[in-house]
Amino acid sequence: MFDVYFVTNIPRLQHGSWLGLEGEIVLDDHTERFIASLAIWSRGDYERHWSNAARKLLADGRTAFVTSAFHFWWPMWRRGPNIIVHEQLLLPDSLERKFNPNYPLESVPDYSSDTDPGFAISEWYLYSADFEAFVARRGTRHSDTPAARSRDGSCDRLP
Repeated sequence: MFDVYFVTNIPRLQHGSWLGLEGEIVLDDHTERFIASLAIWSRGDYERHWSNAARKLLADGRTAFVTSAFHFWWPMWRRGPNIIVHEQLLLPDSLERKFNPNYPLESVPDYSSDTDPGFAISEWYLYSADFEAFVARRGTRHSDTPAARSRDGSCDRLP
């Protein structure tokens, strides 16, 4: 089972004077709450991004779900029918590919199971079918509009 969604409709003022919406990401039997900053992306931007990220994972085998622009993301890689998931602090200057906030999915790193110092990374394992079901549940609610298309048509660009 995979899902990512907002659990509140009303943004709340956070410590540090920024507005955020509370959400959850579900990775099989693991659920984690997050606060999505509304300083850069709107609720609709996040929801469009999540739908596009799932389609990109199924089509290209690599993606990331941003849960707080641009602080936290969940990079994912397809290996056959399996999906490997990591949670990462999003540090644009430390990425292999230059980070472009208009094309966040272009910055997803190559898969690695350990960090530079050689420590193992926590991983979750899901199935491609979990993401097919996520896309089906979303339907056209967060449709692929021309404004949401990237240069290569992979739908990862924000409007």
